[in-house]
Amino acid sequence: HLVDLNKYVESRTESEWNILEIIGKYGTSKYVEIQSVALDRYNITKAVLRTNCAKLVNINAIESTSFSLPLSPAAKFYKLTEFGARLYRAKFNEDPVESELEKVIKEHSSAEHGYGILDVQNVLSKMDKYVSVVGFNRHSPINVNIDGRKFQYVPDIVCKDKNGYNTYIEYEMNTSNQSDFNEK
Repeated sequence: HLVDLNKYVESRTESEWNILEIIGKYGTSKYVEIQSVALDRYNITKAVLRTNCAKLVNINAIESTSFSLPLSPAAKFYKLTEFGARLYRAKFNEDPVESELEKVIKEHSSAEHGYGILDVQNVLSKMDKYVSVVGFNRHSPINVNIDGRKFQYVPDIVCKDKNGYNTYIEYEMNTSNQSDFNEK
């Protein structure tokens, strides 16, 4: 169906545009990170942010999803909808970037699994033990040959220590069957 986009462009508040910019320009998806940027860069209060996110969800400019993670209980995430991307283009004269949420789902098949991996990656990155910790490894599979069987293994997290050794970490949510788990 057709929608008069100008009506929606003209009726957005400055803080709503700021929220759309945080999501569309930087790809920020996690609410706590959107909140941090909104408070620091745009001086938007927590109450105004909450209200305006709800308004943007109500007009179908952004989509909201929530789930709990072991290190981030009751986490909330946002991404632009197609309509939100059209609003963003109309205001900022550029295409929005792919959201972190979409990147995480592409890489890890589900948002819950991917953001759990990112939480663990964040914790490990703060440790003095590793020089790099990477949770996006789909494009760098490891060729494995076990008992004449060749396959590619994609670890959830790869940590490189100061001596150049790698540690491979699997983040499990108890959704794998036993044989897949054993093979990993």
